Amino acid sequence: MYGGFYGTWQELIMYDFDNNSERNLLLITSSQSRSIQPLIASHYYKTYVIDLRDEDVRAISLGQMINDYQINDVIVFGQPWNTYFSESYLITP
Repeated sequence: MYGGFYGTWQELIMYDFDNNSERNLLLITSSQSRSIQPLIASHYYKTYVIDLRDEDVRAISLGQMINDYQINDVIVFGQPWNTYFSESYLITP
């Protein structure tokens, strides 16, 4: 049921909208935000979504992601115990 509602696990989700925006977004979140991701992403040219619960994703620095994907904006969005308070899911600068 989880996969049907939230989607299957992916290390990096990318949304590509053909719109007038020239900005790219990095959305740091958990799978429970999947339903709102396309709505947020629709305001950007490209949106990259990562979930910090994956060790491989946490190993990539935020600075590297910003440079590699030409990110203009970063949004941290999700449950506080995962995205803000947990020492296990810290963002690597």
